[in-house]
Amino acid sequence: MTVPPKEFYSQRLSFRPPLLSDAETLFQLYTRDPEVSRHLIWKPHTDVAETVGFLSWCIDSWMEGSAYPFIIQRRSDDQILGMIELRPENGKASLGYVLAKQFWGQGYMSEAVRAWTDWLLSQPEVWRVWTVAHVENTASKRVLEKAGFKLEGILRRWERLQNIGPEPQDCYCLSRLKGE
Repeated sequence: MTVPPKEFYSQRLSFRPPLLSDAETLFQLYTRDPEVSRHLIWKPHTDVAETVGFLSWCIDSWMEGSAYPFIIQRRSDDQILGMIELRPENGKASLGYVLAKQFWGQGYMSEAVRAWTDWLLSQPEVWRVWTVAHVENTASKRVLEKAGFKLEGILRRWERLQNIGPEPQDCYCLSRLKGE
């Protein structure tokens, strides 16, 4: 199984595993923001304790090797921008990500996705990196396309998104393959 480095850098960004001490910052930046979580699987946090619980899960995931969540920071000033998560499994890896609203539209997430995808596809055992985005989340689809992902199609009734409703929602499936 592919285990990513605990410190990683792109041109403008640095990445590190999350700490419980990040909870207040993440809560203030985005975990409580309904606009940020609209197309994601989790509801906005109502208090910082929910963010602490999420970060505890992140730390446990690292230790178990089931997922590798990273804090995304701007290198110039160490400002936390959001998070990205890598989930390698059997020759492929999936991604998930979130960015605080104030940093939308500045190319940060496309840079993060491209950097990690390049790294994943450089690993001998990884042949495919993929993710999904809700069909109404055209900004996320654009992030992925700018990072070199190709649209494979729409997964009908793929995932429940609590902030949209109880029914499973349609999602775009996008991927990059080794050698593309």
